[in-house]
Parts: sequence; C-alpha cells; structure tokens
Amino acid sequence: MLYALVRFRPFAETGEFANVGVLVCCPHLNFIDFRMQNPNVKRVIDFFDRFDASRYKAAVKSFERAMADIKQLGESLHSQEKTELFKAFIHPREALMTFSEYSVVMSLNPQGELDRIFEHYIRQNFSKDLQAEHKQEVEIRSIVQRLGKRFVKQRITMHGVSAEFPFVQTRNDTIDKVIKP
Repeated sequence: MLYALVRFRPFAETGEFANVGVLVCCPHLNFIDFRMQNPNVKRVIDFFDRFDASRYKAAVKSFERAMADIKQLGESLHSQEKTELFKAFIHPREALMTFSEYSVVMSLNPQGELDRIFEHYIRQNFSKDLQAEHKQEVEIRSIVQRLGKRFVKQRITMHGVSAEFPFVQTRNDTIDKVIKP
C-alpha cells in the first residue's frame, strides 16, 4: 500500500508546511482514497497566521474536489494504472497544496491504515500510541521474564531497511523470534 501526506505550504521560500491530509493507494485491493483535515482547525491557521485563513480554507476545499476526482478515476483503473495515477498526482510541484514523497506500508485493511496514518501524521495522536506501546512493552517484558525466555532489544537490518525491536530472540546467531508491540 502506498501513501503520501498532503502538505499545506503557503510560503514555498521558507519550506515550512503543515500536514493536512493523506492519499492512500492499495492497487492490489482496488483501493484508492483520501482524508483531509477540517480546514477550520486552528493548528494550521495559527501556524501560518500571516496567510489569509479564508484562502487556506478555499485551497483545502478545492484540493478535496481534485482528490475526489482522482479517487473516482482510480476506482475504475487496473492495479498498475492505479499506481501510475497515484504517483503522477503526488509528483512534486510548486503549489499551496503539495505531497510528501510516498511511503509504503503492508496492510490488508487499507481503510484502517488510512485512518491510522491520518490520526498519527495529521491529528498527531502519536503520543497516545507511544504511551500504549510503552505499556505493552512493560507487560510483555514481565511475561517473558516469568517464562524465563531471553529477549533483547536489537536493531535488525534486512533488504536495506533497518528497525529497532524491543524483543529479539536469537538461536545460534540467527534471529529466531521478534516481538513488536
């Protein structure tokens, strides 16, 4: 599944932007959809206080219409065509509304993933996620210790991607089990 964040960038010369939406494309599950932040959210309006709020609201509404058109067109396309449409639409350009580079995530539930990405990057609810993850780590560590299993925090790199996991168990210098809350 591919996704890109919609960015409001009123002053290109400063490079400052606010993430205000998400576009998701999951060609193999015939899914393309988007979600935009309510244009009345004070976070963005207050951050760009020198930019006319009514112009921001109009830009969001206009961009929502364009994304709705892309969604409608994408729903009738085959997998590869849907991917090409997504990449063409998010192509870098100078405008009030731009996109991040696209990212990839594995998911069999694209609507749920769209909601998760929106909550994390747009509504910035990651602090709740981090608190919940920390709580899960503490609980898992307790269970693992009671069972007498040896897990350690370790960075794993495979296929050019590197990530740190809180619970990694190895056997004969080979990764045997990984637990990620």
